[in-house]
Amino acid sequence: MIPLISPTDREELWHFWPDISYPVIAVSYLSLKKRTRLYKAARDHGIKDAIGFDGTVISVLVGENWLLDHTPVQRYHHDVSQMGFDAATTHDDYTYWTNSSHYRYHRIHRLLDRARELAECNPQYDLIGIVKGSSPAEIQFCVDSLRDIGIAKTALPCSELVFEKRHEDIHQYLRYCRDLGLWTWLIGLGSPHLMRRFGADCYSSSKWCYSSTLGYRYSRDSVKQTPVPPNCYHELCRTLVEKRRPMDVILARHNVSTLIEIGRDLREVGSNGQR
Repeated sequence: MIPLISPTDREELWHFWPDISYPVIAVSYLSLKKRTRLYKAARDHGIKDAIGFDGTVISVLVGENWLLDHTPVQRYHHDVSQMGFDAATTHDDYTYWTNSSHYRYHRIHRLLDRARELAECNPQYDLIGIVKGSSPAEIQFCVDSLRDIGIAKTALPCSELVFEKRHEDIHQYLRYCRDLGLWTWLIGLGSPHLMRRFGADCYSSSKWCYSSTLGYRYSRDSVKQTPVPPNCYHELCRTLVEKRRPMDVILARHNVSTLIEIGRDLREVGSNGQR
């Protein structure tokens, strides 16, 4: 599990590492650019200094269509390099199952052209290739093309697939990558139940953070809305309640702690060969 940070959310919610030690986070690049003061600090002093995090930081370029279209590859590469990210995804693109097959392949080729251009920049950070597609053939084509470019780590943005219950598209991606021995990452999936169901190598979502403002509390197998503080075994949660911290801050810390624990459970299951 890699906590995904959207800097446009309230910093008090996503800035969890003074309370919880964790080695890696992902940061939404498009969200970071909207926080102009933080974006400038990251360019001037580095992303780790700007947010006060000393672990591994990954840039995630997934989001709004208009912003994706107005993010040139060279500018993205320059920012990621200057800010000192350890890894970065390639560009996302908007490919929907309701589009014609011809148009979907057009968008997939555009995504792959951007991935190739980024790889040709000879980045000093690790590249993670974004995969898109709405059929087994499209997904396999995208994965194979990324491998031809030299990108062996892949990620599938899947929040819309989860919302539309197109779970088979997610399974197709995971099965094909697993057969090839490729590392897999589901971006936009933060459901405890689905994390246990899909069996990816890694999961990320920023929902743990922004949903806390609506009173959502995570458990090992579900997400529920509640008007009261979590009654859990986290010492941190009890401390925050005693200090009368805002409810959404308590829930945000509880939620990310729970997801980290689920991720640990899944790694143990995987290491025992049970997935």
